[in-house]
Amino acid sequence: MIGLPSADFVTTYQQALAAGQLAPNQHCLIEENSADVTTVPCVAWMPRYTRGPMTSEVKSLQEQGYFVGFWTINDPATMDAFLTTAGPNGFLTNYLGLASQRFEVVGTAPIWAPTKVTTP
Repeated sequence: MIGLPSADFVTTYQQALAAGQLAPNQHCLIEENSADVTTVPCVAWMPRYTRGPMTSEVKSLQEQGYFVGFWTINDPATMDAFLTTAGPNGFLTNYLGLASQRFEVVGTAPIWAPTKVTTP
């Protein structure tokens, strides 16, 4: 999976895709603009948690079958807030045991089956 952290990287990825320069079954993950997930297309959106929970964007993409997560959440109170407010499919953390425990206490992550996997 290739992470696309900015508009410049999205453009470069789209150019490589159009030119047939990507490996078969190469997938991407958008880090900024949620609309890029559907237009590129990618399989996931994973913005920085410092942008806030963005609940409506999370729910919209999840309803369309995309994976949504946040990075990097290490604080238990922030984990809880995002799990209860946004309901992401997951998040990056440096504390996997803590994250697992918070998912158990606060609630189960939404089930995600990769329904939006595309082949370049």
